[in-house]
Amino acid sequence: MSILKRILLGVSGLTYGILGTFWALLSIAFVVPDCTPASYEWDEYTGVSLPIGIISILVFTVTSVCILLAFRNKKFERGLFYILSAFGVTADVVALTIMRRYGI
Repeated sequence: MSILKRILLGVSGLTYGILGTFWALLSIAFVVPDCTPASYEWDEYTGVSLPIGIISILVFTVTSVCILLAFRNKKFERGLFYILSAFGVTADVVALTIMRRYGI
């Protein structure tokens, strides 16, 4: 495996870890309501936010399954991708913690 291919695989894994975490959190935020069924905003929530959240979760799930299928028989590439994805998720958690702690 060439060095350029490893670098690109690492960058894509890190990017997937960082952007995938934010994508999943935003999808969950769109699906979970912040109002009650009796409130005025409920119609707006079920008409706009809920479908966006469901479609976002489906896109994220399809992307994750495609990545799993792409690395099905490639042990080293799969390990490299997932290790760097874990680094991306860890970086997201640290960044969100710092932002919450200092009010950024």
